[in-house]
Parts: sequence; C-alpha cells; structure tokens
Amino acid sequence: MTEGEKTRLIAWSNEMRNVHERLRKALRVTQEAIAAGDPAEPAARATCCCSATGSVLP
Repeated sequence: MTEGEKTRLIAWSNEMRNVHERLRKALRVTQEAIAAGDPAEPAARATCCCSATGSVLP
C-alpha cells in the first residue's frame, strides 16, 4: 500500500466516522421528538461533500 493510499484510507475512515456521528445525532433527535409527541416534519435531503475527496453527493 502506497503512502497516498494510506492517506486516502485514513481520510475515508475519518469521513465515515463523521457521517456516522451525524446519523446517530439525527436518530437521537428523531427518537426524542417521537417520545415527546412532536409532529413529524418532512425529511430534507442535504448535499454531502466529502472533504477528503472533494466529491459531492446529492
């Protein structure tokens, strides 16, 4: 594995950890809203940009 491949792998791992944390937070907020009986709001799609690769996902 080259140094560049290692760097990309580390960046990808960090990005996935960040995404996973945001998903856990969103789930927690949703579960709290449901438990409180708050009305549901429509989900919005956010644009995600991977800082490691510069790619943008819809």
